[in-house]
Amino acid sequence: WERALWDLDAVLRATLAGEARAADWASMADELIRLVDRDTDIALFQAVRQEDRRFALYPLAHSLHAAVLALLTARQAGWPAERQHSVVGAALSMNVAMIDLQAQMAEQDSAPTQRQLDAIRAHTLKGVQLLQAAGLTDFVWLRAVAEHHEHADGSGYPRGLSEVCDEARVLRMADVYMAKIDRKSVV
Repeated sequence: WERALWDLDAVLRATLAGEARAADWASMADELIRLVDRDTDIALFQAVRQEDRRFALYPLAHSLHAAVLALLTARQAGWPAERQHSVVGAALSMNVAMIDLQAQMAEQDSAPTQRQLDAIRAHTLKGVQLLQAAGLTDFVWLRAVAEHHEHADGSGYPRGLSEVCDEARVLRMADVYMAKIDRKSVV
C-alpha cells in the first residue's frame, strides 16, 4: 500500500508536468485492482483505518481509498471488468488538478478562501484536460472525473448537470464517504 501511494504520486506529478501517458494511468489502476484482489479485507482496513497523519499525503491516500470503495461498489453492482477499471482509474485521478491544494487545505484550520473555492470548482474539468493531454481516451473514465461533483438535482458543479453517469455517482459517493470519515477532509 505504501508503494501504491508513491506510485500514484509519481503518476499525478508526471501528469501535472505533462510527462504522463495513458499507459501510466492504466497501470496505476491495475496496481490498485491487484492490491484489492490480493486481500479485500486489508484494502478495506487501509481505507477505514486512515492512521497516516502526514497531511501532504492526504490527497494520495484519499484517492486510493476512494478507488477501493468505488471498485468494491462496481463489483457489487455486477459491472464488467472494463467498467470497473474505468471507475478505479477515475477515482485515482479525480483530483489530479488539485492535489497540492488538497494537501494545503488538509493542514489549514480556516475555511477555504474564495481563490481556493474557485480552484475546487474548476478541478474536475481541468483534471479531464490534464488526463486527455496524457493521452487518456477512456470516455467512461473521463466522464466520471468530469461529473463526480454533479448532483442529479442539478445543484452540483461545475456545470449543474441533472443527468449524471452511474460511474460519476459511484465516484462521488466514494469520494464523499472517504472524506467524511477522515478528519483532514477536503471535499
